[in-house]
Amino acid sequence: LFNNAVHKVRERKRVEEVENRSRLAFSDLLAERVDFWQSSRDSPEEQLTLYELLSTVDVHFPEVFPEPLISKKDDVIFQNTDESDENVKQLLRKYNKKALLRVHPDRQRNKKIETKLLCEILCQVLHDVWSENV
Repeated sequence: LFNNAVHKVRERKRVEEVENRSRLAFSDLLAERVDFWQSSRDSPEEQLTLYELLSTVDVHFPEVFPEPLISKKDDVIFQNTDESDENVKQLLRKYNKKALLRVHPDRQRNKKIETKLLCEILCQVLHDVWSENV
């Protein structure tokens, strides 16, 4: 009984070590992808707006967002209305929350390690951008 428990602890520790090595291998590559997604094409130092990030997240990360996050109807509203409008702010809040729920680390239990790490990075970026806009 004691040997079985020790074996389980050792196996769990081995799995954690493998995950940590994988994290290190993928973290730079994924950070580069996220940096490319959130920077403006015209001026790489400039960060995109929350709407621009949410509307392109499916193009840059199809493994997490297989379909567009923002509906076509709401996309028209975003394009024809100023971001300071209260309805637009409500829609941004709605879609940001939807994106955060999809990438939250607690919801990535049975995913590949690369996807887990990508979701952690995306969650942090979306949270930071939302905090800057509010």
